[in-house]
Amino acid sequence: MKIRITVPVVSSAVVTEDVNETNDGVTIGLIKNESNVVTHIFAEEKHNGTIPRTEPGDEKVKLYINFGNPDTKNLESVINYLGAVGSFWWGIRSVSIDDLKMEFIPENDAEKKSLSVLSFSNKKTFPKRKIEAPAHQFRDILKMRQNWDYITVPMSFYREGNVEFDNFRFKNAFINYFFMLEGLYGDGKSGKAGQIKAFLGHPEVHDAVTKAMGSIRKVNADKHLAKLTSLLQKYNYEGSVEGVISLLVHTRGILSHFYVKSSQHQGTPLNQSDFYTEAYLLQAILIHIHNILHMQAVNLTFTDKPK
Repeated sequence: MKIRITVPVVSSAVVTEDVNETNDGVTIGLIKNESNVVTHIFAEEKHNGTIPRTEPGDEKVKLYINFGNPDTKNLESVINYLGAVGSFWWGIRSVSIDDLKMEFIPENDAEKKSLSVLSFSNKKTFPKRKIEAPAHQFRDILKMRQNWDYITVPMSFYREGNVEFDNFRFKNAFINYFFMLEGLYGDGKSGKAGQIKAFLGHPEVHDAVTKAMGSIRKVNADKHLAKLTSLLQKYNYEGSVEGVISLLVHTRGILSHFYVKSSQHQGTPLNQSDFYTEAYLLQAILIHIHNILHMQAVNLTFTDKPK
């Protein structure tokens, strides 16, 4: 039995012949469109693990599909390597590992008979929802511009962070979110201690962190709470507002530097999912900060704009 994954790519590469090579037990190839532009990379190898199978359903579901837990890390690693090096040689601009197609290829009749599921695709998406934009809200936002125009650039970082978040690029999302927080309440400080002190000096940040943590507990986001608890313990921070802010600043430091020989946990384009919880937390904090600033603008209560 062989297992193959096929991953969409965006590239400028044009190939006029079939490209298919075997290296260290892995067969790798390029798939092109009718214009000979490379659109996918595939990789396959021997598979001795579990295979997906169908199982009888019940009154609610006619048929269940058990996908098992096939290990594709080696194949993904090869494709990530080609995608990275290919960014120079072939103009590869994106490698969509989260949108891979997985296939099981039988090599004899017995294996063919054992397969009830030949392939499946794995595309991650967040639920999409429509947001009503009433006319009165449009008018009110325009009227508030004289008191709220300073929010344009910080909220642009928030918008870009949401784009990255929705595409599962959580490292990138966190950095954009942090720029909004830093721009509004960082007081121009760049060092870790200075930023923590600056954030703690703003009641809005204290309030937003408290509400965000409360929201996470309220929606019963167990996996995020468990991860946050683990991170706070790992870096010896308390579960207080100061501890959470210290964790955010520490994470910003982790994601702002990279050394190829480091044994420390670092952020890279290939481990974006490692920072899901951190991005989720900071997004929640910014939602509450936005609400606070919105009310300030509505009530015209603030006189000094964050610098």
